[in-house]
Amino acid sequence: MRKLKLWLSGVGFALLIISFGSAKIAYATAPYLPSDLVGQPSYDTYDLNPPSADSLGGPSDTIVDTAHHRLFVADSWRHRILAYNLDTDNVLLDKIPDAVLGQPDFTSGGFTTTAANTLDCGYYCGLAYDATRNLLFVSDRDNYRVLVFDVASITNNENAVHVLGQPDFTTKTCMITQKGMCALISGLAYDDEHKRLFVPETNGARVLIFDVGTISDYMNASHVLGQPDFTTGSHPVSPSDANLRIDYSGVAFDAETQRLFVTDNGGNRVMAFDVTPGTLTNGEAAAFVLGQPDFTTGSPGATANKMEAPQGLAWDPVHRQLFVMEYNNCRVLVFDTAALSNGQDASAVLGQPDFTTNTCLSTPPHINTLAPDNVNMSMDTAHHRLYMGDAANNRVLLFDFARITSSALPGGVTGVAYSGAVASSGTQGTTQFSITAGALPPGLSLNSSTGVLTGAPTTAGSYNFTVRLVDNNGTAGSFWDQGEQTIAVVQGTSGGGAANEGSSNTTTAQAPANIEASGDSGDSSANSASGSPGADESTTTEETPPAVEPLLLNEVSGYLAGGASLTLKQHETVAFCLGEVKTCDPSNRYTITANAISASSVELTLVPSGKNETVNLHQTRTLDANGDGKDDTRVTLTALTSDAATITFQNVKLVANKQNQPSSSGKTSSNWWWAWAGGVVAAAAVLIVYRLRRRS
Repeated sequence: MRKLKLWLSGVGFALLIISFGSAKIAYATAPYLPSDLVGQPSYDTYDLNPPSADSLGGPSDTIVDTAHHRLFVADSWRHRILAYNLDTDNVLLDKIPDAVLGQPDFTSGGFTTTAANTLDCGYYCGLAYDATRNLLFVSDRDNYRVLVFDVASITNNENAVHVLGQPDFTTKTCMITQKGMCALISGLAYDDEHKRLFVPETNGARVLIFDVGTISDYMNASHVLGQPDFTTGSHPVSPSDANLRIDYSGVAFDAETQRLFVTDNGGNRVMAFDVTPGTLTNGEAAAFVLGQPDFTTGSPGATANKMEAPQGLAWDPVHRQLFVMEYNNCRVLVFDTAALSNGQDASAVLGQPDFTTNTCLSTPPHINTLAPDNVNMSMDTAHHRLYMGDAANNRVLLFDFARITSSALPGGVTGVAYSGAVASSGTQGTTQFSITAGALPPGLSLNSSTGVLTGAPTTAGSYNFTVRLVDNNGTAGSFWDQGEQTIAVVQGTSGGGAANEGSSNTTTAQAPANIEASGDSGDSSANSASGSPGADESTTTEETPPAVEPLLLNEVSGYLAGGASLTLKQHETVAFCLGEVKTCDPSNRYTITANAISASSVELTLVPSGKNETVNLHQTRTLDANGDGKDDTRVTLTALTSDAATITFQNVKLVANKQNQPSSSGKTSSNWWWAWAGGVVAAAAVLIVYRLRRRS
């Protein structure tokens, strides 16, 4: 029945789009934007295409294997797990998976029969990973089991090596016992230190805990949460501190505090249990609750401390943050848990412009809207990057958050002017830098807005200090990062600047690069320091860079005319112009400068936003061109090749604010009101059909 409704919803949606194709609905813009996506060619598509290597159908979970450089995606509507290879820096090499589990190839996507190499995900398969033993755990929802795959090396359609919840690989029986399982609409979590697997089981309204240091098929669970014993499976009517009303559940494990976070979907809350080995007991009460003020309240809401139908979770052990996906509010809340308390406010939100908006439908989707329907998400803590299955839009979104990327800053010389900066990436709002530990070299100061260090050091020595970066996104909250920095200061000679001769670490002044529209990176004289010993002051005036001619853009598609490829040299600047190039003026002119090119990435500076953005090789980034944190004006590009001197981008596109785009007609259609009204009806119908399909 559910699959029939899915088919009907697709047909209905297509008919509605045909009927009201000219209608558009305006939605609030969420300030925080994703940095990349997998499964769709752009942020404005959401097609459920036939199974292929480059398409996704309802991705419900992700796992990042930073040890062996892989990304696993549970592509649940296709009943398969996709494995993408990452480079040594754990960045996607491309958007094409390198292996598949659950299907014989990349073009198969149906369920056949219960076996050691098949999955029946329904709408949800969950993932957990043991990096030490190279074991991938997969919750196989409609087969009532968890499969264990040895992924030290992956062969397409390989057999699982173990099964939990069923006596063998071909049995499919719903059981509420110490060994059995029933309907796993859930994610998984793993305790690597104690080798424990946490398995939420929705039909039993419980979480089973398995000690899998030694795995055997159909093994007993060691503990249970949400129920007093292994044979009770009743769903509670009212919430308490020990019960779970889960229909769809995610789990996340905090190894430092030994807390297990469980989404209690029916109670509109997230429960935090103390699962410390030795003190854990069956049916124990939770220690904390999020989304509700206490353990006996379960009402839904859309605020910074209320939830409605939470599902997927992700845990960031570095920043000690919990990410909570809410299905009915179409958002992800972020909680700082360093000082966890019942009913505390979230610190940030994704998918909505603030903590009280819960707009859920966008047809088509955009870069700033979510239709999440996942059972877990995953964090790459080294890059401060979230991988999130945006299931109803058939895509995985990547969110890069504020990150300090520098550690050893340029050295200094006593008595000589110093200029350096704390490098960062991933910021989209207003930045604030502060020192939280240690101290700067005497004589230096930190600009709290830019992270630039200026002054002249007065005392030689090695200085270590910690810098905290806060990325404030206004009503959508903030993200933060911190990193240790080091500056080595050497003693200068009397005579001031003479101590800098031959030193590459310090400069007294820097003239801007002489950038040519033709792409010349400038000669060495343009970058020489002025005011150095022996310089003739009458001949060291700064050169003003010549005007950069804007690139010609296709006014309909936004792509570069004559192709979508662009090559930049070190320090080269290119300009984009909204509308016709001949009318380009400062109000609709945007520039990008390639500041630092390496073999694996490039740092770009955008004007007028003034932000520095890092784009890794083979990565697609969408950059906020004007710095307002909105979806109105953005540049999308893919870094294709680099030789450390030049970098080539493909799929370069400028998407501009509609008010700046040239109109295709000087008249307003008399049918505009009817198109708008039709669009509203279409959107409402799609939402109703989708909700019926999702909740059946």
